[in-house]
Amino acid sequence: MRDLKMGEVMVAARVMPSSLEVDLKELEERVRKVIEERGKFAGSEVQPIAFGLKALVIYFLVPDEEGHLGEIEEKVRGLEGVKSFDVTDLRRTL
Repeated sequence: MRDLKMGEVMVAARVMPSSLEVDLKELEERVRKVIEERGKFAGSEVQPIAFGLKALVIYFLVPDEEGHLGEIEEKVRGLEGVKSFDVTDLRRTL
């Protein structure tokens, strides 16, 4: 019987800034550092919301084990300039 390794989970999350004045490029860099402590950053995009407000959509991979995603969520929510962090999609990779 061969060894089975844990897979990875692809996550898409929307990070809402606390105000219009938050620099999304700088916020992305800080979020990326948090993600890279536990996973792999896979990309990002800016998503228009309304009235000039934009969200940062982050894509990343984490090991399919308990704790990794929760730790990332907690740390990102604690960053200055972050109003919310919501996972919008979660899929196991093959």
